[in-house]
Amino acid sequence: MVLTTDVRAHKILGMQLMVETLALTLFQTIRQAAPEPVLTELMKYYDHDEARHVALGMQYLPVVMKGMNRAQVSGVILFQMRILGRAMWEMKVIEGDLRVLGIDAREVMERGRTKQMEVLRSTFESLGIPADRGPGVTFFSVVGELLFPTAETRLSYRAGGGGLRRPAR
Repeated sequence: MVLTTDVRAHKILGMQLMVETLALTLFQTIRQAAPEPVLTELMKYYDHDEARHVALGMQYLPVVMKGMNRAQVSGVILFQMRILGRAMWEMKVIEGDLRVLGIDAREVMERGRTKQMEVLRSTFESLGIPADRGPGVTFFSVVGELLFPTAETRLSYRAGGGGLRRPAR
């Protein structure tokens, strides 16, 4: 999706601010888990490289988006939500593999969310677009909770207490 788009803002958001940030998150998580000494040592170099890519996107996306109208900005946000949905599903797909390495997928997702919010806050707020609320933030919270519930929220689903409801079977 990111590779085939012809919209420059989508390409920058997708690669520099979404995919690279997710890669940075996974590399840092693997480095901290230290499953293999050589791999752990190499992750420092990957971290540095990915951080440079993210910084490029943070500088360039506001320049590209500055002249956009409301519909075009909405298109960028919808594209972001599509990427987030797919990235979260991928995290669900590799959840078992992460568990083998002693890594909790929910923790990776939360770490990624924190990094994404830092990057997007800086980028979008330079355009006067609040990044702490809106459909992207709500989407990430809801889908994240459904895919990776905590022990507490999993129990609240079963007990029928507050929060999101699981569909009846």
